[in-house]
Amino acid sequence: MNQRGARVSSPILIISYETFRLHVGVLQKG
Repeated sequence: MNQRGARVSSPILIISYETFRLHVGVLQKG
């Protein structure tokens, strides 16, 4: 793995995790 690949995948994982948390919060409220 090259540095650029890891540097690009990290923000994607963070965004995916944040969106997952938002969906879980909405489901718990509903």
